[in-house]
Amino acid sequence: MAMKLDADQKVQEKHKNKKLKHEYKVNLNVLFGLIKLDMPDLLSDNPQEKKDAIKRILNTAQSNLVEKNRENNRNPNRTIKDPSNKFPPTQKRGE
Repeated sequence: MAMKLDADQKVQEKHKNKKLKHEYKVNLNVLFGLIKLDMPDLLSDNPQEKKDAIKRILNTAQSNLVEKNRENNRNPNRTIKDPSNKFPPTQKRGE
């Protein structure tokens, strides 16, 4: 999760002076996939390989963004039908 926080922080700094409609964050699914692919480099004994892998992961993760969740006003209020009359005569099935 430290990588996600670092990537999110860099994205926020990048978009700080812009007037965007939405705020963005790093796509977690892409980030986990990148970490999984670069796991041998991250576990290696060579510190240069680790730094390169982390840098590569963060750069790719910053280009794969999703918007932050907004309020849950996406779905309008549903009108609930009368449960006692499930199939009214005007909407009979099969006719």
